[in-house]
Amino acid sequence: YRSNRLSGGEQQRVAIARAMVNNPRILLADEPTGALDARTSRVVMDNFRTLCHSGGVAMIMVTHDPKMTDFCDSVYTLDDGILNCHKRELPEVARHGGRNLLAAPEPVLRGALVAENFPEASGCCIMEEAHRMHAGGLLSRIYALRGQSLFGDTQYALPLPVRRIGKMHALQVFGGLFRHIKGAPHTLWQLWRVLPSPPGIGGALRKLWDAGCGALLARWAREEKIQFLYAVGACRPATAVWIAAKLLDIPFAFAVRQDDLRHFGNDWVRKAADAAFVRCDTRESYDQLRRLLPTIPQERLVLLYNPLTLTPPDDDAVMPPPPGPQPLHLLAAGTLCRRKGYDVLLRACALLAARNVDVDLTIAGTGPLLRRLRWQAFRLGLRKRVSFLKQVPHDSMGNLYRTADVFVAPGITRRSGERDGLPSALTEAMAFALPVVASDVPGQLEVVENGKSGLVVPQGDPAALADALERLARSPKDRECLGKEAWRRVREVLDVEHAEERLIGLFDRAFKVRRR
Repeated sequence: YRSNRLSGGEQQRVAIARAMVNNPRILLADEPTGALDARTSRVVMDNFRTLCHSGGVAMIMVTHDPKMTDFCDSVYTLDDGILNCHKRELPEVARHGGRNLLAAPEPVLRGALVAENFPEASGCCIMEEAHRMHAGGLLSRIYALRGQSLFGDTQYALPLPVRRIGKMHALQVFGGLFRHIKGAPHTLWQLWRVLPSPPGIGGALRKLWDAGCGALLARWAREEKIQFLYAVGACRPATAVWIAAKLLDIPFAFAVRQDDLRHFGNDWVRKAADAAFVRCDTRESYDQLRRLLPTIPQERLVLLYNPLTLTPPDDDAVMPPPPGPQPLHLLAAGTLCRRKGYDVLLRACALLAARNVDVDLTIAGTGPLLRRLRWQAFRLGLRKRVSFLKQVPHDSMGNLYRTADVFVAPGITRRSGERDGLPSALTEAMAFALPVVASDVPGQLEVVENGKSGLVVPQGDPAALADALERLARSPKDRECLGKEAWRRVREVLDVEHAEERLIGLFDRAFKVRRR
């Protein structure tokens, strides 16, 4: 990739690798792990230590992370103008004893992740899950059920191929329906009869397409020696994966997202009964699935929250409120669609302006309602108070969280039942110690406790939302207390420190694989 297409952490890893392969005698490192996650930081420091102990390299490092000092022989600290030195006796590292920074993770299983779209049009939950599975040695391929644009997508940055089923593969999809797969324990006709069909002609056509996609996935998985399949999505991805797994006689699992529950069908019982496990990403979806699938063993349904996709450094997480009077800067982020409730937020801002409460609002994201929301802001007299940033690179969201005073999540439940689960932007804002005001959508209530880790207001009520925002505008102390508790709460619920281990352990237990 070109350098301007890489994130800050990716650029830092490239710079580290470039410095190491140049065989330096002296290595000067200024915050070498500042933009890296904890796992990668340990890998980098382990390689640095190996260079110093077995490669004849002298290294001087400046860091604010106390954990990185565990890899150093001499540690100098500057306390109140006094320079202190602490010598440490570290065990010698054998030559070639460190892990190769540029090597891929040692594979444990040859798994494949199947999604409707990859990367996602908005959000980074599937991307983050793919990263974590790859880091654990559980992912070898990625399959997407939809194609991509002519020029591809530059947001993807994993050394794994992505194979997409789109309109260009229509002949292969329908050809796979009638092609015999050698050694398959089931035939497509048997699976077709077992899998219930959605009502109507459209449901039959969708079933026909899903069966063809499953046959094509089975062919690809056989060619690439895939050992298990994991679908992100309980509808089309899970159906295609179920068919492919039955044709190849390999295990599979799938994840249920909040939006999937609106399309619950009688085919879910068959898919859940044959799956190794079914993962839910919120407590609400877990409880709802227990009611919808009473015959499925309870241990097969697993609650595992989506991990944080963006976290600040520890010394940047809890920030004091800015001094002096200034406008209260509100931030909202997400796809501009009806379930997000941004029209309610704009009406609340108009009420605040009528009350002479000085606020400004930034909405980051794009979607079908962009023009309508802009027109609404203009009609409400908020043209100078509201800014729309359209699509913001994910790595740049940290700057928005740092400069905001309050994060607002005014989601609503539509008549069709469509609503958000637990938005990743909400948990990211809480990880940056931002006080949050959220509507009482069940998924959001799993991390936002009213009056403790944020303020909760009724859905679709601009007056109540304006009252909560006015309270925070007039009380910097409340903002500070709510922000600190939000920082603690999101780490408690999402289990940030062990998210990767829990995901890997889930596959280990499901497929009885012993990690080396």
